[in-house]
Amino acid sequence: MAVHSQEFSYIQPVLDLLESRVHPYAVYLFGSAVRGNLREDSDIDLAFLTDEKLSGYEQFRLAQEAAERLNREVDLINLGTIETVFRAQIVATGVLVVNRDLHRVAEFQIRAFKEYALLNEERALILNRIHDRGSLYDG
Repeated sequence: MAVHSQEFSYIQPVLDLLESRVHPYAVYLFGSAVRGNLREDSDIDLAFLTDEKLSGYEQFRLAQEAAERLNREVDLINLGTIETVFRAQIVATGVLVVNRDLHRVAEFQIRAFKEYALLNEERALILNRIHDRGSLYDG
């Protein structure tokens, strides 16, 4: 599983680790690395899609191994287990560095934005009610 851009080739050791352990069909690089303000003390933020089930501890250990390979902190995010807003944010601002299943990744992206839009609609209704009442609480 090779990075499609030379610009991000420094994460290849982590991609190799992910491939050997969780067989991701998509990996996003996000955060300071894609915003162009990666510093020596910055961590590397990677999010992945996989069919594998990982416990919190397994994911923590995987992130520790990834950090050892890059000699810097690595945040590993399983996109299948995070909140709607964070998921949409990663898809919107991250760079898809691995895409092994075009169809599934496209479906995931559409679903992430759809769930985010629905959440915003639901929040708007609640916020409008609060505004109309003039208070957060009834009474």
